[in-house]
Amino acid sequence: MLEYYQSADAAPFQSGEDDMLDRVVEMVIVFGLMTTMVQLLSQFVPSTLQQLNTGSTGAAQSTTLDQYKPSFIQKKAWGPTSAVLDLSGTAGRLAVETVVSSSVPGTFTILGSVDGVNYVQKEVITLTPTHLNDSRGFLNAFPFIKVETSNAGVNQIDIIASR
Repeated sequence: MLEYYQSADAAPFQSGEDDMLDRVVEMVIVFGLMTTMVQLLSQFVPSTLQQLNTGSTGAAQSTTLDQYKPSFIQKKAWGPTSAVLDLSGTAGRLAVETVVSSSVPGTFTILGSVDGVNYVQKEVITLTPTHLNDSRGFLNAFPFIKVETSNAGVNQIDIIASR
């Protein structure tokens, strides 16, 4: 990079100093490129976020960003209970985690539905006397997720869904 300093009549730097100077020059160039990228992104990103938030018509569409917020429901009850997480109108949630606990051994059934009326079984969680809580994570395509139990104890159901 600084070859002209290495001529016989003009060599003000030692070879180690040349390497260090080359590195400093390269760092300045990289820093300049990074600064330019940051300036470009700072102009682009706010306008893109504004477009996402307002949509092309300019009307506020908070649902655009709301679609990325996690959805959840928590239900705690004595005796048989169920909890339904309604994801309809949210463009769905791909990743789902269910956490169940009970004061007595029993089973929890995880179900999915496309209409909120007709459910299909996805999985069963069985709690034992030595293991009274458990969780399951799974991929989801259903707009309605239901977890139910017929346990007689104190039962808690958490359903969390995210993108």
